[in-house]
Order: sequence, then C-alpha cells, then structure tokens
Amino acid sequence: MKNKKRLLLIALMTVEVSVYSQQQYDPEIDFRVEKKINGIGIIEYVGSKSIVRIPPVIQGLPVTSIGEYAFSRYTSLTSVIIPDSVTSIGSRAFYYCTNLTSTAIPDSVTSVRTPLLISTLWYSLLL
Repeated sequence: MKNKKRLLLIALMTVEVSVYSQQQYDPEIDFRVEKKINGIGIIEYVGSKSIVRIPPVIQGLPVTSIGEYAFSRYTSLTSVIIPDSVTSIGSRAFYYCTNLTSTAIPDSVTSVRTPLLISTLWYSLLL
C-alpha cells in the first residue's frame, strides 16, 4: 500500500512539474525591453499570463527597472512577482490593472514614480 501511495505522489509531482513548465514563458518574447547603463529596463509586458514573474536577468543583464505604463491596461493581470534586481518602478506601471491583487515591492526598489497603482483594485480600496 505504501508503494502505491509513493507512486501516486510521484505521479502527481510529475504532473505538477509538467504543468508548471508548460506555464513558463520566454522573457525574450513576453517583455519588450531596453538596455540601460546598469542593466535591462522593462518597457512593456506583451505576454498573456495572469501571474507574471519578472525574471531577474534578461539577455544576460540584470533587470533593474519597470518602465512607465509597462503593464498598463493589462486587465488579466492578477499577480506580479518582482525580483530583487529591480531598483526603480515607473509612474503608472500598473495603470488600469483592475484585477491586480498581489505583488510585493522588494526592498531593492529605491525609486517609485507616483501614482503607481492608480485604477487598480488596491487603489479603489484606498478611496
């Protein structure tokens, strides 16, 4: 009986890993970027995921900024995971991301242009 449970657990883990790997995206395709002096800046998200993990490195360089309007009007977005390599976030980076309910801004971010979360669910809760 224990062997059957272990096999089932291994099978479930394999399915979970397989599903997760199918959900992976290619940062070279899902983000429009620009090279900067200190790394890469995200200009725009052009992917289709509702949960977006910004990679810490694109094209071999650290991702250091999220530009103005980078996720603007992307209403399917529910969560953004920002890496510690990011130091600045542009104004209205999440403008009209009306379903955005989860993100954490890491301590590495030292510059945030306001308004950052205007017309998001968070913004409506603050009113």
